[in-house]
Amino acid sequence: MIKKIISSALALSLVFGSAAVLQEGTIDFGSQIEASAETCGDYEYVVLNDETAELTKYTGDDTDVTIPSEIAGYRVSAFSSGTFSNNSSIKSVVIPEGITDIYDNTFYSCSNLESVVLPNSIENIGNCAFENCFQLKEINIPSKVKSIGYRAFEWCYSLTSISIPESVVYLGSKAFNWCEKLKDIEFKAKVLNILPSTFYMCSSLTTITLSDSITTIGKDAFHNCDNLISIDIPDKVIAIENNAFSQCSSLRNVKLPDSLKTIGSNAFEGCSQLTEMTIPEGVNEISNQAFRSCSRLERIVLPKTIKSIGDWAFANCDLLDNVVMPDSVTSVGQAAFDGCISLKSITFSKNVKVIKSWTLQSCTKLEKVVLPEELIEIGSNAFSGCIMLSDIVIPYKTTTIGYEAFNNCLNLTSITIPYGVKSLTNNAFNKCYGLKILCYNESYALDFAQNNEIDYKIIEDTEHIYKAERTLEPTCSKAGIDTYTCQKCNHTYTVSVEKTPHKYTSKVIVPTYTSQGYTLHTCSVCGSSYKDSYKAKLERTSIAKAKVTGITNKEYASYGVTQSPTVKLGSKTLNPYSDYKLTYKNNKSVGVATVTITGIGAYKGNISKTFKITPCKPFMYGVSSPKTKQLRISLYTVTGKAFDELYKSLLKSEGADGVQIVYSTSKKFTKATTKTASTKKSSKTITGLKKGKTYYVKVRTYKTVGKTKYYSGYSAVKKIKVK
Repeated sequence: MIKKIISSALALSLVFGSAAVLQEGTIDFGSQIEASAETCGDYEYVVLNDETAELTKYTGDDTDVTIPSEIAGYRVSAFSSGTFSNNSSIKSVVIPEGITDIYDNTFYSCSNLESVVLPNSIENIGNCAFENCFQLKEINIPSKVKSIGYRAFEWCYSLTSISIPESVVYLGSKAFNWCEKLKDIEFKAKVLNILPSTFYMCSSLTTITLSDSITTIGKDAFHNCDNLISIDIPDKVIAIENNAFSQCSSLRNVKLPDSLKTIGSNAFEGCSQLTEMTIPEGVNEISNQAFRSCSRLERIVLPKTIKSIGDWAFANCDLLDNVVMPDSVTSVGQAAFDGCISLKSITFSKNVKVIKSWTLQSCTKLEKVVLPEELIEIGSNAFSGCIMLSDIVIPYKTTTIGYEAFNNCLNLTSITIPYGVKSLTNNAFNKCYGLKILCYNESYALDFAQNNEIDYKIIEDTEHIYKAERTLEPTCSKAGIDTYTCQKCNHTYTVSVEKTPHKYTSKVIVPTYTSQGYTLHTCSVCGSSYKDSYKAKLERTSIAKAKVTGITNKEYASYGVTQSPTVKLGSKTLNPYSDYKLTYKNNKSVGVATVTITGIGAYKGNISKTFKITPCKPFMYGVSSPKTKQLRISLYTVTGKAFDELYKSLLKSEGADGVQIVYSTSKKFTKATTKTASTKKSSKTITGLKKGKTYYVKVRTYKTVGKTKYYSGYSAVKKIKVK
């Protein structure tokens, strides 16, 4: 109704003063009045203040329901939240045109509802609107729908297909949660995010094409959609969140977009039909269990931006046979490749310092491992059960080999334990029956031999032969390091190299009114800096005694009345952009307003001036003499109930309470008579005038604020000869 009246208003030449267009929000139609519910037939209803009805409860027991468009003489404009909830009798519903909203819980748990006909006027479907409608098989979502709420169709497990139009800009979380028979989805919605659990457990869904507006696929969005075969992930998607496609066991074709930055935990866990995956540049983390149990994944391509691989990230990827990590990787989580039974070779990033527990446990075909030179620690069971591993070189920086690190590596025949190893458990090489150890530390070797029946050989500890290498170049902020490494045993020690001098450049920072000046000296190498040669802040001049002109009384404007004063300090006229700013108080209503002029930049202090805001000068459409001795003043071209209501709203939007009418037989308005026009009517009729006399008429608006009445200027004068 609001839209209809505003459209009518814009079609008319109804102007008060300078305002030609109604301000948004100035007319308030359609809000519910306080009233107790009335009953008509199978419905309870209330009457709203726009003379329409809102249905509040359906009390009937029909199986096929057509909601009336009119009740008790009132047009039905809405029905309340829960109007039909928990009704087990209804099988079909037809909703009339004109209804714009299906409110929260409206058809909640209508367990036998099979079909719903929505009108083209529907714009919003609320939270839980059709939740637990177990028998709902089909529903057409009209092209004007903007939002589908939280759990709107949850547990509608008889629903087989749905078309989500491009008008939809919000699709709530769990909207189609547990719609087990939902097989066909036409998805055109211009939403930014697929929210959590939107299509969770839609186990019959086979394919879906998402709209190109989507940037995020939320947590559990397609979790357990185990018949989903393929999905095109839009080019703008930057995040695939936790469990987004977890247990989509039929998913085969997935291309990750170049825009992607985040792959959440368990994002593709259990996608057992995926055969290969290329992670785009920009992703810096493979989260925990992201590809766990992707049992047919044969190939994974990691970008140069990856920094970490999470716990169990690729565990139980049975067909994965080769892994090459880019040097950007600094962390590999525990059990990251646990149970990859086809993995034959793996190359770690040179920047990985710890191989955590169970990282390559039970990789039964693993033959070759290149360990990074910077490796410090090999965790418990890291290579346990790698029965095809025949030899491995422990880097010279390694200090710790954990419990059962190489347990049951049956084909491991030789290994050299570096001099720097300080922590080595008895069971590190448990059941490595053919292993011979070359050891630089006799106590370790004896310990192995006694506890594991392993052959060992002590490398003779003769004089070290060291080679120096500059491992860290010195700068002006950090000392450098020269590392000396024994060519026989890999024993190392380091020598510090002195810092280099700073290379300073200087810049003079001039003082301002807010900060002091100084000279800044900055090192061009490391960025360190210091300041000297300080200069005091500049002093501001007060504008408290400035002369202000140009403040005038003005007509009301809903967006606020402003002034353009001239401010002079001595002989200088100040600049309103650089020397002062204006702030206002009470400038959005009729009455007395205040403008405060506050110094900025080179000026400080403030000056306040007051001015009056009067209602807007009205427009008088015309005067006429409808009957003998009568005079009618018309404010609109059309009169009637709807336009009288609009008249009141327009007066309010122009800052006025009503209209004062002044008329006289003298065009100079001597001995004039004054009347007040009712705010409820868009015209005023005056009786008891002199027949045949010419009358002059003018009008002005007024508004009472407190005990003071403020008047606008008068309209143009119109004259009329009275019948």
